[in-house]
Amino acid sequence: MNIPIDKGRITVIQTLIGKLKLKDQKDGIIKSYTNQRTPSVAKMYLHEALELLSYLNTQTPAYKMKGKILAMAHELRWHLPGTRTVDMDHLNSWCKTFGRYKKALDDHTEEELPHLVTQYEAHYKSVLKTL
Repeated sequence: MNIPIDKGRITVIQTLIGKLKLKDQKDGIIKSYTNQRTPSVAKMYLHEALELLSYLNTQTPAYKMKGKILAMAHELRWHLPGTRTVDMDHLNSWCKTFGRYKKALDDHTEEELPHLVTQYEAHYKSVLKTL
């Protein structure tokens, strides 16, 4: 059953497309997520919209900055015991203790993240110097 997209998600998709400067590519992007059925966000089905939102969210500057911090934490081997998964409790503890805004990684806004990236890069470099 094809459930139509709701107005809230239409707004979010249109906002992200504008924010990511993809307006010139919008029709092609929408068509690719609707199997060429429509270039209109309003005519998307919910499952198509959710897939598109998942993709668009990975293109945001905030997502990329968080990814950079996670990559450095991974290189520092801040892993859960016996895994190669970043220990988010350890990382969030660092952010709350040493970060400028004293809050967990995911609680930082897009405007705050550049400061956190800079701080974490300095920490990362200082740890590498000791190796």
